[in-house]
Order: sequence, then C-alpha cells, then structure tokens
Amino acid sequence: TARAKSVVTESKVVAAHFDSVDCGSWGVLVGCMHWGTDFIGSAGDPVFAPFDLTIIALGEYGPGPTAGQYVQGTLPDGAVYYSGHLTGRVALQIGETIPAGTVIGYMNSLAHTHVQLAPPGNTGPCAQDGSCLDFEAYYASH
Repeated sequence: TARAKSVVTESKVVAAHFDSVDCGSWGVLVGCMHWGTDFIGSAGDPVFAPFDLTIIALGEYGPGPTAGQYVQGTLPDGAVYYSGHLTGRVALQIGETIPAGTVIGYMNSLAHTHVQLAPPGNTGPCAQDGSCLDFEAYYASH
C-alpha cells in the first residue's frame, strides 16, 4: 500500500548527496563521506516531515558547523530520520506522531537542512560508524 509522502523542502534541490566526499568540510566522518542529503533553499524556508514521523529526539547545537536545531524521529518502518540546521522548530513532543507534510522547522542561516537516515534501532550518530542509509534512494523507493 502507498504511504503518505511529502517533499522535505519546497525547492527539492539537493546540494550534497549521501556519497559526496569532502575531507575538508566533513573529514571527521568515515571515509570523509557526507552520509546525508543537504536540501538547499533560503533562510526561513519551511522544512517538512517527508513521511509520518514519531518524534524521538529534539535538540539544539551551539555555534559551529552543526549549528541550529534538529528533529529526530522514526518512520513507519522503523528507520530513524534526522533533519538538522533548523531554526524556529515547531512545538513538537517526544512520542508524538506527525503526518507527512507537517512543518517541523525552518532553514537557519546556513540555508539548507541536513537529512540523515539510520537503520531501525540506530539512534546514534550513524555518520560516525558508517551505518547511515541513503535518504534519496529510500525516498524514491517508498
């Protein structure tokens, strides 16, 4: 059966793919791979839940390359979705399930959101151990 699906951003433009390699920008990651998808836009653009999402973590980073707020949640099949570099995150609660297409926040001054997808049960930093899934491939197949 088809599941509800939404765009992540209105622009739908990807600036960095899952397998992009850049040892200068994210060289601390396994093999200097990006392990995520960067959707670009403008500061203040809304960021949407791409599928129904059950919230498992909400947080905020201090100044630096990971600056901004983030939302993490599980998708209907248990995969763990992460969207970062947000500002103005909407009022969400841990354990709440929101439908695909719900605004989860807005792009901050970095003018993109970094999306990562981890296998079911992996709530840690999948980019540090190389276990992340390719969000673009996942999105295309669901």
